[in-house]
Amino acid sequence: DINHLKELEEKSKNNEELLRSINQNITEAIYRSTTNEGLIYINKSFIDMFGFGSYEEAIKTPIHNLYDSHQDRDTVIKELLEHKTIHNKEVLLRKKSGETFWGLISTICIENENGNCYFDGAIRDISSIKQIEEQLIQAKEMAEAAAKAKGLFLSTMSHEIRTPMNAVIGIAN
Repeated sequence: DINHLKELEEKSKNNEELLRSINQNITEAIYRSTTNEGLIYINKSFIDMFGFGSYEEAIKTPIHNLYDSHQDRDTVIKELLEHKTIHNKEVLLRKKSGETFWGLISTICIENENGNCYFDGAIRDISSIKQIEEQLIQAKEMAEAAAKAKGLFLSTMSHEIRTPMNAVIGIAN
């Protein structure tokens, strides 16, 4: 009876198609890497996010080159090995062109039976969010400066008006 085998084969095929579809259509860059081998797997969003022309070109790129600072990569690896997971860590990353952008990284360290550690993760481009944050900080600083200027103006004008008014009130009495 091969019906059971055919059902399992069909389920496996459907699951494979589902995972491939999710993996290729999700907007986050998905990857698998190791400390020694670098990138092992990436999805299409990863290729697009970092500006590579092909899967092969991206895989061959040393992973340290994807960080603005080599120390950032080392810090991420150290934190992963220590805590086994990173959730929503903001890191300045570098595209193939040299342009930098802010990425929000979530990664997990998975050890296989040989003790080798694989880093499975996702990166979201948060450059627009960081830009809005910066604009909000600047707007806040401008509002605080305006409030300070207003307070200084009112205290100066209060003094300038009060002095002659005292003379007018004195003469009126």
